[in-house]
Amino acid sequence: MKKAAATFLLLLLPACGEQADLERRLGRLEKELARSRRELEQAGKDLLAARQQLAAASAACRAYRSQLEDLRQLNRRLLERLEELEKKIRDAAAARLVPQFSARSVVPFLGHSNPNVRRAAAQILKHLADPEAVQPLAAVATSRADPDTRANALLALASYRDRRAAETIAALLGDAERVVRCAAYRAAAQQASPVLLEPLLEAGRRELARPAAAEGPFNEELPLLARALAAMKDIRAGRMLLGMLEHPHRQIRREAARAFTDYENPQIVPDIVAFLLRARKAAPDDYLPPQCSLLTALARLGDPRGMEPAVRCLASPNRSVRHAAAKAIRALARPEHVPLLAKLLATGKTPDGDAVEPYFLTTVAQTLGGLGDPRAAAALIACTGSGDRSLALAAGRALANCIDPACTELLIKAWRDCRNRSVKEQLHKLLSSGAWPARWVQEKATFVPADKVDDVF
Repeated sequence: MKKAAATFLLLLLPACGEQADLERRLGRLEKELARSRRELEQAGKDLLAARQQLAAASAACRAYRSQLEDLRQLNRRLLERLEELEKKIRDAAAARLVPQFSARSVVPFLGHSNPNVRRAAAQILKHLADPEAVQPLAAVATSRADPDTRANALLALASYRDRRAAETIAALLGDAERVVRCAAYRAAAQQASPVLLEPLLEAGRRELARPAAAEGPFNEELPLLARALAAMKDIRAGRMLLGMLEHPHRQIRREAARAFTDYENPQIVPDIVAFLLRARKAAPDDYLPPQCSLLTALARLGDPRGMEPAVRCLASPNRSVRHAAAKAIRALARPEHVPLLAKLLATGKTPDGDAVEPYFLTTVAQTLGGLGDPRAAAALIACTGSGDRSLALAAGRALANCIDPACTELLIKAWRDCRNRSVKEQLHKLLSSGAWPARWVQEKATFVPADKVDDVF
C-alpha cells in the first residue's frame, strides 16, 4: 500500500510542477497585459493632446494668414495714400506761387528751352483757374513740341472744367506719342467729362483688340485707361472694365480690378453678379484677384442681389476671395437673405455643394445674430454642437437675438448633448432668461446650474 502511494506521488509531482509553471507564466502575462493597457491609455491621452495642439495650431495659422492678408491690403492702401500725399505736397508747393503770377505772364514760359521751366509753368497754370489759360495750354498740347511739354500741358488742362479742354484731351487719346496718350488718360480720369466717354470707349476697344501675352511686359496704357473708365460712372464704361478683368495678363486684370473699386454706378450690379457666378473660383496663388474687388464693389453699392454670388464665393480656392465674400455678406445681409444664410449655416455647404470653412461660417452666424430673425434659430441651435469652438460660441451668442418658441425642444436637446462647457453655459443662460418658453419644468430634476456645469463632465 505504501509502495502504491509513493508511486502515485511520484507520478503527481511533474503535473504539479507544470501547473505551477503555467500559473507563473499566466501571472507574467497578466502583468504584461496590464502594462500594455496603461501604455495604450497613455498613448490615447497623448494622441488626444496632439490633436488638440494640432487644432490650436491650425486655428492660429488661419488667424495669422488672415492677419497677413489684412496687412498686405493695409500696406497697399498706405502706399496709395503716400502717393496721394506726395502729389498734394507738390501741388501745394506750386499753389503757393500762384498769387504771384497771371496766366498772361506764365503762358510764354510753356515754350522755354528748359524742360523744368516748362513743367513749372504748366503746374502754375494748373492752379491759376484762369479761363485765359485754356487756349494756350490746348495749343501747346496739340503742337509739335516735345512729348513731355505736351503731357504737362494736358495735365494742366485737366483742372479746367471747360469743354475746349475736354475736347483737346479727347483728341489726344490716340496720339502717336505714348507719353502724351498716358497723360491724356490721366487727364481724362481727373476731369471725367461726359465729352470724353465715347473717345475713351473707342480707345478701349482699340487697346483691347491688340494681341496680348499672359506673362512678360504689358501695355502700361491699359491701367490708366481703366482708371479713366471708372471715373466716367457710365454703364458702358463699367462693362468695358469687366471685360478687362478677363485680360490674359494678370497685372492688367489686377489694375482693372483696383480701378473698379472707384466705380459707383448701381446699374452694373447684374453684370457683376453674372461675372462672379461665372468666374468665382480664382487661382489659389493669385494675390488679390479681380473677384475681391468685385465683391468689395457689391458691398459698397449695397445691392441685395449681390448676396448669392457672395455666398457661393465662400468656397473659392482663393483665401482672399473668401475673406472678401465674408465682408460682402456682412454688408449686404437683409431679412430676405435669412433662409439662404440659415441653410448655408445648417449644411455647411454653398448652393453648389462646396464645403465652407468653419471660420467663415462663424461670420455667417454673427450676421444672422445681427439680423435677429427667428427663422435662423434652428440653424444656429444646430451649430452649437459644432466641433469648431469659435463657430459654436458665435452661434450661442447669436441665439440670444433669434428667439423662436417653436425651437425650444431643439434648444433643450442641444443643451443636453452639448459637451463644450462655455457653449453649455450660454445655452443655460438662454433657457434661464425667460425669453424662451419655460416648457422644460420636467427637466428641473436633471438641470445643472451654470456655476456647476463642470459636473456634467
